[in-house]
Amino acid sequence: MKFANLERIVEHGVVTVRVTLEWDGVLHHGEAANEGGDLIELRTAAAAALNAIEKLLGEELHIKLVGVKQVKAFDAELMVVALYRTGDAPQRLVGSVSASGDPRRAAAVAVLNALNRVLGNYLSV
Repeated sequence: MKFANLERIVEHGVVTVRVTLEWDGVLHHGEAANEGGDLIELRTAAAAALNAIEKLLGEELHIKLVGVKQVKAFDAELMVVALYRTGDAPQRLVGSVSASGDPRRAAAVAVLNALNRVLGNYLSV
């Protein structure tokens, strides 16, 4: 699975983030909408990435977004995403990525990093 694109659409004070993922040559889109604002838009981008993953898989993953935060570590800006997988085997998942460039894009990619092993096993079966 590959991150393809992120769009930010503003209409009537509502910000919609559309994340596009590519898998096996097919594009899958996920959206989330919320009020504007830097911190809120990071959560919105992460939620849009989760929605895109669920559309790609065709089922709900039962994964909740716990938080998104930009942090500084070792003179680098990082985007960190925390997720929680509910169900029979609850699991906490954390993903991070360099936050250089668009922070919304970084939040979406951090979601993919958090789910990398889970999705790798799932998609290979």
